[in-house]
Amino acid sequence: MYTVFLLVAVGASLFLGTVQQCCGPSKLQTYFDVLTFLPGGRGSTVTYNMSYDAVTKRVAYHVFGNSMQEDVDAIIDYRANMSYVWSEGVCDVSHANQFHEMCFPEGKLVRKSFMGVFPDIIKLNTYLISDDQGRYSFTIAKPCTPVEMERQQTDFLMLNRFYNMTLGIKNESVFTPPKICFKKESRISKTYETPLLYRAAAMFGQVP
Repeated sequence: MYTVFLLVAVGASLFLGTVQQCCGPSKLQTYFDVLTFLPGGRGSTVTYNMSYDAVTKRVAYHVFGNSMQEDVDAIIDYRANMSYVWSEGVCDVSHANQFHEMCFPEGKLVRKSFMGVFPDIIKLNTYLISDDQGRYSFTIAKPCTPVEMERQQTDFLMLNRFYNMTLGIKNESVFTPPKICFKKESRISKTYETPLLYRAAAMFGQVP
């Protein structure tokens, strides 16, 4: 049911302990694609719709399905320490663990560019970080708005591309779990689980 989350799990815990350069907007709604490429020409694309509220410490996702995977929805309410993930009438309920803002570490500035047509342009900065595990780059616009993130290793490449982003939360109901998550047939786990899909969104931030 939730195998789609594994596609983005590899983005977690990349920069534990690094110095923060900036943090993204406190409230936003956006789409983003996670493109994964493996040796032999194998690849996959997963599309997300995310609502992110750092003020109230809540995140909601819709993961768009395809021929191999059904649609999946998730709400992580860190204030209440609860996580809800549901699909096809079944809801998994668990604890949410600790909230982490979507932040970006200090890196080497390797490119300045812009999007749009002058004078209606958006200036972009691309930063690079290299270590023993590979190369990591991220492109952000002011004020610290994510545009693209990339992780590259010898046998692996993952791209996160953000688009159709708006500031603020248009409808607070996106953070309300459906009724099926409060029924007896919901699968409840007493263990602490940080949902993997959020960790992908914060792949260049301070994650546990």
